[in-house]
This record gives sequence, structure tokens and C-alpha cells, in this order.
Amino acid sequence: MASGLLQTTMYSITANFFPDHKEEMIGYIEAVTGVGLGIGPLMGSALYAVGEFTVFGGYTFIFYSFGAFLIICSFFVRSYFPTSIENLG
Repeated sequence: MASGLLQTTMYSITANFFPDHKEEMIGYIEAVTGVGLGIGPLMGSALYAVGEFTVFGGYTFIFYSFGAFLIICSFFVRSYFPTSIENLG
């Protein structure tokens, strides 16, 4: 469900921010989604195994790890995308 919501959002953002390269960006979205669906379970199980030896333990370690990763990624996304469509040109 989350993947469907994310892809729908990314298609509309791509159409607005990259009108001249829509097809190329949609290809990137599909490729990254496929890689994420393949690597995600591997990373989750590895973090679960590592998390058993920490204070947080198990599932809690996975949530804190991915939460920190998403916060770091949000700074990258904020710096990459312009603040409005008018700033593209």
C-alpha cells in the first residue's frame, strides 16, 4: 500500500518539476522502486539481527534506524528540489 501511495505521489511531482524529462524520471522511479523492493527485506532482516545485540533490540532498532535514515534523506531531497515550479527556469 505504501509503495502505491509513494509512486502515485512521485509521478505527479515528476510531471510538475521535470516536464521535459518525464519519461526518463519515471524510468528512474520504477528502477529505484524495484531495487527498494529487493533490498528492503534484506536490510530489515539484517537490522533485526544486529538490533538484538543493542539496547533497543529487534523491531525497535529497525524503526529507529530507518527513521534516522529518512531524516537524513529529507535534507537531500530538500536541497535537490526547488522550492516552487517558478524557480525551475
